[in-house]
Amino acid sequence: MINETKMYKILSFVHLIFITSIFLVIITIVSCGILFLPALTSVFYLGKELMFGNYNVFDGIFKILFKKLKYYIYMLRFLPVGVLFVLQCLGIYIAALQGMYILQVFLLSTGAFLLVYHFYICGYEVFIGKEYTWFQVILTMFYKISYFLTLWILAILAIVFFQLSSIKYLLITSGIIVLAIEIVIFLALISFKKVSGLLKDDDENELPEWYKKINNIN
Repeated sequence: MINETKMYKILSFVHLIFITSIFLVIITIVSCGILFLPALTSVFYLGKELMFGNYNVFDGIFKILFKKLKYYIYMLRFLPVGVLFVLQCLGIYIAALQGMYILQVFLLSTGAFLLVYHFYICGYEVFIGKEYTWFQVILTMFYKISYFLTLWILAILAIVFFQLSSIKYLLITSGIIVLAIEIVIFLALISFKKVSGLLKDDDENELPEWYKKINNIN
């Protein structure tokens, strides 16, 4: 068995990021965006495994991703939200051509909100499970308003500056971007569970070691 040296961990991490980046972008393009949410949730699952120290590079990343893609296919129930996001992006483009800047700003703001909402839904699916409502998701988003605003502003910038040429960069970097977003959402979910009394002692024992160290949890 290979010793878990620092170099091995780094290479495993890079391998994970590279594969998840390719998987997410290719599945989204091939499915014309229809499978974006199931694919994103699958990547979130692997991110959770990495965060909790359960990831093993020898488990077969593609096999896990496609297995989870099949499992999370029920996430297509949120497809209308995705369609609405696409329509808003088209509306932003048309509003810009017509010089309707107030409408453009409104659509940009709400479109970014919907994009962030997608990520929070994935967080709930992976870290909480299927038992949640849209209202709980919204509450979590606004409970840690600083986390939400950070993601919301980044979403606005992503929509504004996105070009087709950006896809080649996303093939390499989307995995690390999604992981960073997932960590932020994980922290927001844990904070919300604490304040709502849903975080039990047993749940705290199962939290990642890095989180316990940061928050001095024994």
